[in-house]
Amino acid sequence: MNLSVVSAKEQVTIPKAVLEALGLKAGDLVSLELEGAPVRLRLVSGGDQAYPQSLQSGLTEWASEADEAAFADL
Repeated sequence: MNLSVVSAKEQVTIPKAVLEALGLKAGDLVSLELEGAPVRLRLVSGGDQAYPQSLQSGLTEWASEADEAAFADL
């Protein structure tokens, strides 16, 4: 079993054993998919990366502290 703690910024560190088992490295794009209680973590490869990366880059304009405060109740 590999455990990780959710940080104050709601981030989770992936344990080294899991990184190595999946062959993940810095900069890799991963997908987290809820399937009932378990969560599936998978490496997003090649052409699968273009769409999610374009979404993420477009959402950064809403990432300021003012935006977080304005949308906190949603």
